[in-house]
Formats: sequence, structure tokens, C-alpha cells
Amino acid sequence: MGIGITSILIKILAGEKIYDTTSGYRAVDKEIIKIFAKKYPYDYPEPETNMQMILMNKKIREIPVEMKKRETGVSSISPLKSISYMLKVILSLIIVGIRRR
Repeated sequence: MGIGITSILIKILAGEKIYDTTSGYRAVDKEIIKIFAKKYPYDYPEPETNMQMILMNKKIREIPVEMKKRETGVSSISPLKSISYMLKVILSLIIVGIRRR
């Protein structure tokens, strides 16, 4: 549900649809590396950097990967943490969108 909300918000604020806003792998050019070396979001890097790159007119290409189900352990993300995270990400994306305009 969270990926869907952030995807819609990025589409509204930046004009481009990103289907998986939370995956962490990135491949970027030297210009973006220099920018991210100076300032890279700490708390919610994936949705913020996706939106920043769109607003900088950079091309984003999503490549599907196969994700496997967790076999052991317990998620550290509780329902309350999920809600808190989503509210913070939404606020962060709105701020990024406003700053760039």
C-alpha cells in the first residue's frame, strides 16, 4: 500500500510514474553521484532520490527483479512504524516537490 501511495504522490508532484519507489539499488551518472555525494537523504532515500532525479529531468528506468520471501527472522517494521514512515515520506516528498518548483 505504501509503494502505491508514494508512486501516486511522485506522479502528481513530478509528473512521472515510478512503480517501485522503495527499492534501494541505483545506477547513476557522474553528475548525479556528485550531487548525491554533497547531499543524500538519510531517512527516505529511495522515494526522495527518485523524485529528485525526475525533477532534474533525468531518465529513470525500472528493471524488474525477482524478490524471494523471507525464510527466517521477523520484520522490524511494525504497523505503527509503517504508518509513521508513510507520513514522514509523504511530507518529505511534498517538501521536495515544493522546493523544486
